[in-house]
Amino acid sequence: MISRKGQISMEVLIILSILIIGGIIFGLYYINHINKNIKETDNTGGVGVIVDDFVNTMNETEFTVTITSPENNETFTEEENISFTTTPAGNSGTVSCVWSSNISGQISQNCNFFNNLAQGIHTITVTATDGSGKTATDSITITVEEE
Repeated sequence: MISRKGQISMEVLIILSILIIGGIIFGLYYINHINKNIKETDNTGGVGVIVDDFVNTMNETEFTVTITSPENNETFTEEENISFTTTPAGNSGTVSCVWSSNISGQISQNCNFFNNLAQGIHTITVTATDGSGKTATDSITITVEEE
């Protein structure tokens, strides 16, 4: 015959065993469920792709370009040669530039050059491309008046 203390000990051991086995089964189910969701999300371009994009972005340097000349809102005359210069940053390899004006269209394919422009208020945009194919843009507004 089992004593009262022995019976309580056996009951406690049985309850603990059930809780431990239940925890293991639930843990395995939960981990399997998470793995299944990650695989499904990866196949649909979700979380796995976002994580990969974030890691790739952290490994890349941002490519920027800044128009250093002329200054924004500067005024020139029609016959004046204007100095156009850029400062690219974070570039990989050789940088190529295309400059355009909302009035004159494309005005150069050099990153730094001199040019005179037609009369009017120009929005000048430079689009720079680095050696790895990353692009960056910057814009300013200048006024060209009659001489």
